[in-house]
Amino acid sequence: MFLIASYPRSGNHLVRFCIEYVTGRPTLGHCRNPNDLPIHLNGFADAPGILNHVGGKPIAHKLHNLGELKRIQEKYQIDGIILIKRDIMEAILANTNKRVKGRKIRDLKRQISNYIELESYYTDIDLPKVCIHYENLVSQDADVYQLELDKLLQFLGPQAVSQHFEKLRKDFTALRQINANPTKREWLGKRSQGSDYWRRNTSWHRRMLVKLLIWWKSSQLMPQEMK
Repeated sequence: MFLIASYPRSGNHLVRFCIEYVTGRPTLGHCRNPNDLPIHLNGFADAPGILNHVGGKPIAHKLHNLGELKRIQEKYQIDGIILIKRDIMEAILANTNKRVKGRKIRDLKRQISNYIELESYYTDIDLPKVCIHYENLVSQDADVYQLELDKLLQFLGPQAVSQHFEKLRKDFTALRQINANPTKREWLGKRSQGSDYWRRNTSWHRRMLVKLLIWWKSSQLMPQEMK
């Protein structure tokens, strides 16, 4: 079982879609949320049946914070980790609509801690691992996003079916749009209020987040490669 680790709003759903598409095996969602379904069960109005070939034993499990890790390890042997990394400012701003409660600095600190803890876990773990960069994956430049897809293929190895992967590389822009419009996604309807919305409407959070990140980068709490 692979872990797909990411701070929320960092492309976890897209990477899970790619993995299910190329391996034909489901990925598991949040361990305490029964509505966080394997991607192939979400349904896609733009392309019914796009993941009909998916089934069998799960190949990977979503992980948004280390509090979920023990529960996953009680059920599965962890064979490797896929980290999806998004710019820390963009990720936290995109996620504050659900996570930050009012003007509380401690809530922003907690979000930074959650982000950094996942990166530290990835850095320290002695298992096969790969880091996928969100900004590259959603790029409009085929040369850029195909490099990320190739990294994912190499990591998955023989579990990736070659014909599915070649189709993913060829039609990735269209498949990326299909993934963005499922019919049963748990937070469907909330996704439009992303980082641009929160820049305009939570300027206080943005100013505080900048100050906290400046302080955090100067401390020993942030992994060296993030400085």
